[in-house]
Amino acid sequence: MQLHQLRYIVKVSQLGSFSLAAKELFVTQPTLSQQIINLEKELGVKLFVRQSKNVSVTPAGNDFVKYARHILAEIDVLSEHMREFTSLERGMTNVGIMWSASYLGISQKIQEFSDKFPKVEVNIEIDGSHILPTKILERQVDAIFYVNTGDELNREEILCKKIIENKMMVIVPQNHHLSEKETISFEDLRREMLLLPSTDENLKHTLKYEFLKRGIAPKIFCESNLADVMIRLAGEKMGVAFVSEKVAEGMLTPAVKMIPLEPIMDRSIFFAVRKEALSNPVVEELVKFIFKKYQQVI
Repeated sequence: MQLHQLRYIVKVSQLGSFSLAAKELFVTQPTLSQQIINLEKELGVKLFVRQSKNVSVTPAGNDFVKYARHILAEIDVLSEHMREFTSLERGMTNVGIMWSASYLGISQKIQEFSDKFPKVEVNIEIDGSHILPTKILERQVDAIFYVNTGDELNREEILCKKIIENKMMVIVPQNHHLSEKETISFEDLRREMLLLPSTDENLKHTLKYEFLKRGIAPKIFCESNLADVMIRLAGEKMGVAFVSEKVAEGMLTPAVKMIPLEPIMDRSIFFAVRKEALSNPVVEELVKFIFKKYQQVI
C-alpha cells in the first residue's frame, strides 16, 4: 500500500469517476485504474463497483476512504511540521562557548543568528575551554567555540576550523620597567606579581608549568575570570596580567601597555561541530552562518 494509491481512491470516491480523478491528479486513467486494482488485490476486497459511466464505493470502500482521509490529513500535518524545520520556523541546538566568548564577539554572533531565526531555540552552555571538547564528544552539545590546545578533536566525526587568530599577551603598567620591551619572556617575569586567568584550567596550568620548568616559582597575586578586572589591576600596578590579544583589544586604557609573550602562546579560537549533528537543519544553518561571518568555507 502506497500513499499515492490512497490519494487515488479518495479522489475517485469524491468525484465518482476514474477519468475525472485521473485528470485532477495529472495521471493517465489506465495508470490510476491499475493502481487501484493492484491495491484491491493486495487487500482482497473490492473498493469500487465499476459501472458504464461512473463508479460507486462499496461498504468496504467507504471504510477505507474514511481511514485514508485521516491518514492523508496526518501526512499533510507531518509534512508541514517538517517544512517548519527546513525553513527554520522551529528547532533547537545546544552550543558550548568558552567564558571569554563575550569579549571576542562570539556571543553577539549567536545573538544575531537567534534574531535572524527567532523561532529557533539556541541553548548556550558556558564553560572552560578545556572542558568543551569533552562535551561535544559526549554529545552534550552539537557545536563549540573553544581554544584548541591539542588534538583531542582531530577526529573524522568532527568538523573543526579556526575562526579567530589569537595569542597570549602580557599587560603591564605604563612606565613599568618592562613596558619598553618588544616581547616579554617568562624569565623577565621572575620577580613580578602575576594576575592569572582562572576559567581555563589548561591555560593556568600551562602558564605555571612554563615558569616552573625554568626554575621560577610564580608569584600569583590573584586569579580572575574577568579580563577587564585583571587589566584594571595591572593599571593600578598590582601586577602584570596574562590576557589574550583579541580579548584585551577594546579594554586597554592609557594606564597599561600590551606586549607579546615570548615564546608565542597560541590562543586561537576554533569552531567545532559534530558532523552527525549537521542533519539537524538548525545546526547546518548555524554552521553556515558562523563560517560566513568569519569567512570560512565548510
